[in-house]
Amino acid sequence: MASSGNTTIQLYYSTTANSTPTAANLASGELALNSADGKLFYKDANNVVQVIATRSSGNATFNSITDTSLSANTIVYAGAGGLLSSSGNLAWNGSIVNITGGLNVSGNNVVFGSNAAITVPVGTTGQEPANATAGMFRFNTSTSGFEGYNGTAWGAVGGGATGGGSDHVFYLNSNAVNYSYTIPVGNNASSTGPLTLGNSVTITIPPSSRWVIL
Repeated sequence: MASSGNTTIQLYYSTTANSTPTAANLASGELALNSADGKLFYKDANNVVQVIATRSSGNATFNSITDTSLSANTIVYAGAGGLLSSSGNLAWNGSIVNITGGLNVSGNNVVFGSNAAITVPVGTTGQEPANATAGMFRFNTSTSGFEGYNGTAWGAVGGGATGGGSDHVFYLNSNAVNYSYTIPVGNNASSTGPLTLGNSVTITIPPSSRWVIL
């Protein structure tokens, strides 16, 4: 309702549901409103009537919107206050998702195709994570074998013997012991020497266990 004594500015409008203005109804720069549908129209440069916004449960729906603050090839998410943001740590280039940092999966299963393979971290013994946690798994290039962390120390995982071509002859172990280790109770251990123990390195052997150095 217009205030008394003031002039009302009124758009070209319709109160009929689903009524859309034609290009001939609108002059350049003119807006049209359908108050039944809650739609706002305009005529573009190609003489085509377009919808600017639509009422939908209190939200505006746009045909297109451009946010110049977003980065190319990044995944967009709703940030603080519902603002759209793009993550510099998560990117999609159309075929590969690149993640900088960690990935936590809360579901029960991660499924890969039959012809796929997982590339685990690859590095030397000196590159083992400083703050390792139980369950970590990697490939050690110093020993040419897979290893896992049991909560106390890194140890070989499967793989068995190795060799040239398809040979499975040689069991490898490092010739330097750089970290203290306790042989688990009820287990024995064997290594091929000579071995060099680093400063302050302690090997603890339970009374019922043996460590054999060949």
